Amino acid sequence: MDRRKNMCFNIVSIYYGDRPLATRGKPSESKDYYFRCYASAGSNDCGYRQASTIEDLCNGCKKYNYIKPLTKEEIREKYYAGKQREVMVVSTSGWHFKTV
Repeated sequence: MDRRKNMCFNIVSIYYGDRPLATRGKPSESKDYYFRCYASAGSNDCGYRQASTIEDLCNGCKKYNYIKPLTKEEIREKYYAGKQREVMVVSTSGWHFKTV
């Protein structure tokens, strides 16, 4: 999974380039977008927080940490004290075991 696509509903992508709508590209991949967080409106005097990437904007946010998927190393450190374990991976097409 791509962590950039996983964002909460408070984030809005804003286009600032000059390309037509059909050729702008995806906000998570194009460099002509910046992201604004509407949950941060009351936290500072200058308005909403904004950044060029979702990671820069959402770093440390509890909602972003909840929805982003963990890597193999993060799962191993967080849940298995750094030891390798076999886990079951479930998808829409079936399930299988994988070592993390």
